[in-house]
Amino acid sequence: EPDRALAAHARVVGHPGYAHLPLAVRADHQVDTARAYVLLGDVVAAGRTLLAADRTAPAEVRSRPAAREVVALVLRRSVRPDPRLVDLGRACGVDGAR
Repeated sequence: EPDRALAAHARVVGHPGYAHLPLAVRADHQVDTARAYVLLGDVVAAGRTLLAADRTAPAEVRSRPAAREVVALVLRRSVRPDPRLVDLGRACGVDGAR
């Protein structure tokens, strides 16, 4: 239920304790949020969220299979992906990174 996931995301990031979570946990949350955006058809927001996750914890995004899967999904569905997202795809070793 991507709508519910995005509503929960808004509540979670607005909580003061969010900033105290480990970086890897925050990056995982951002990857899950990106997947919800993809399910709703908003690949631009998904791409922005993935880039934020990569800034938060690059190793988590680039090595975690679930994260690489979302990166690949966004790249496949994007008409004009952000060049930074293409670079992220390459760094992840994602097939189809332009």
